[in-house]
Amino acid sequence: MVAQIGSLVGDVAREADVHPIHLARVFRQYLGNSPGEYLRKCRMERVQHLLTSSEAPLADLSLQTGPADQSQLTNSFKKFTGMTRVNSGVCSQKTGLDGVTMFSFSQDSS
Repeated sequence: MVAQIGSLVGDVAREADVHPIHLARVFRQYLGNSPGEYLRKCRMERVQHLLTSSEAPLADLSLQTGPADQSQLTNSFKKFTGMTRVNSGVCSQKTGLDGVTMFSFSQDSS
């Protein structure tokens, strides 16, 4: 995945006619994280959305969102959300009064 991100930054830098290191610095300066960190954050936000809006298996979600396999998806999701369980079950999403979105999982009753 690192090679993919590197080539993506290289492609964008070429199109913008700037050096990839300069692009990465400016990206971090304005968005607060590296292009790779930003891409991973976007992917995990997509996973969160898919978990609450579909019943697709985790293997399918990993194919749709970029992690190489279900194990990598589970590990990445844990790092991003702090949650240890992303397995088959029902996921619900709640936004608290403070604006923080929480995800909870329960075992599927079927």
